[in-house]
Amino acid sequence: MANHLHRNNIQSNHSSKLVGGAAAPHPSFPFARAAIPPRAATRMAAMLSTVLSAGLLAASLAGCASAPKEILHSSAPALLAGVSPEMNSPGFWIAAHPAPDAPVLDAAGIERLNNRTRETGLIRDLSLPIKKTGEELAKDFQGTIDWISKARIYQSNGKRVSASFMEPIAAQMNSGSIPAIVVPRSGFLAERVNCRVLPTNEGLFDEPGDVYIDNLQASSLEPGTAAIVLHTSTDGAWLYIVTELISGWIPASSFAEADLETFLARYRSANQLAVVAARADLWDDENNTVYAGYLRMGSSLLSLPDGEENGGAYRRASLPGRSPDGVYIERIVRLRAEDVTEGVLPYTPRHIYEQAFKLLHAPYGWGGLFGERDCSQFLCEVFSTVGIVLPRNSSKQAQTGTALVGFTKDADPEAKKDLLAAGALPGATLLRLPGHIMLYLGTANGEPMVIHSTWAYREPRGRKEIIRLVNRTVVSSLRPGSGTKKGSHLERLTTAAMLVEPEPAAIPAIPAIPERPISPDNSSQP
Repeated sequence: MANHLHRNNIQSNHSSKLVGGAAAPHPSFPFARAAIPPRAATRMAAMLSTVLSAGLLAASLAGCASAPKEILHSSAPALLAGVSPEMNSPGFWIAAHPAPDAPVLDAAGIERLNNRTRETGLIRDLSLPIKKTGEELAKDFQGTIDWISKARIYQSNGKRVSASFMEPIAAQMNSGSIPAIVVPRSGFLAERVNCRVLPTNEGLFDEPGDVYIDNLQASSLEPGTAAIVLHTSTDGAWLYIVTELISGWIPASSFAEADLETFLARYRSANQLAVVAARADLWDDENNTVYAGYLRMGSSLLSLPDGEENGGAYRRASLPGRSPDGVYIERIVRLRAEDVTEGVLPYTPRHIYEQAFKLLHAPYGWGGLFGERDCSQFLCEVFSTVGIVLPRNSSKQAQTGTALVGFTKDADPEAKKDLLAAGALPGATLLRLPGHIMLYLGTANGEPMVIHSTWAYREPRGRKEIIRLVNRTVVSSLRPGSGTKKGSHLERLTTAAMLVEPEPAAIPAIPAIPERPISPDNSSQP
């Protein structure tokens, strides 16, 4: 799991805290002291102006001998250093861009970019067969158990993860019943779900009293997500799935099975609507009074002919549903016409700025928890609206497109600034440091500026360092973290990836995505 358990730096990625035949049915549990440093974590409401606590849930649990000690941090200011109020508007950046309405890529170029991302193994094409032996899948499961067992992480009651916690979960994984050749089942998610690293809703956390960043959260998945089932838990309550972007366990009750022909027809359908609102409310009735949930930015629905209602203010669309016997059906929903677009938006800097700033100040959500987003999911949602499919974690997102020539992690900070100003494409360049990723907006007052969903950053305070909680999507410079042991975001930048068509040799081939659940980076480091 790339960058999965890091906490000495604060910045996440799930991406984002910014601070700055078959296996044996009884797997082994090597509970060794972790060599991997624990990851910083916390999830709190956005825009808090007071000191925050991450120990409330644990303190309320019955049966604990004593409540874990609360973890307290100070909040960051509403405007981070170097940011003016005008910079919190997309218009500021649109006006500063030399060609805000010029297409970065046309439809054919976007398709070539997406194909290249698939060919390098960064995302999956679910229309292709998944060939997996039972032995391989069981080995993946055992690998997941091994790294969790060795990590220094804690249950919500403050106790270190142990065999008594892991053994029942390992039994649920049902490795002994995996057939020699896995037979995939295709379908769609009929509701929003949390995709879990293990078949449990119990969490594992970096420190006692810190119960908001859950190591077992792989990602949240939207209604309508296409998925392939590879395995079922012992009690039948969980399914192990793969999607285009992630692998993990979901509740079986959320999956609607479709035969392969039906699945492929919908999966490949060009008759799509893309959600362009931060959230699009769904309604079950023509008067729009029976609430049916919501979809996040970048989600898709099927467009229906003659779908306009209420004088064009609303429209009907189709979303995967689930029959009582678990079979895929289409359900009709209604939503505001302005919340969706036919197909996708043109890939221009103006549209990227406008979409990104619709999420400004949205709360941070580790792995998509609480219906929110982390740094890599923020980018997935924004770029989905123009048809670009990004991987779910920041390390893989940074391998998408083409790297800025000459930009290296060891370059002098001032040299990095010069390279960004001279060669990076504002609104189309991703900037990554370990465990975190950001969207490059351009320069202001000689400083490179970014927008990102982030957790916190470190700040010097006398001889010590403190953590300042941001916990939302913000505009910032790359100066947070200056003067700390880890350094500023600028000092720690490793990659500048431009989402343009790469040359065939620009991105080396990498191994196919392993089926073991891997959270979207999940490293949190201020």
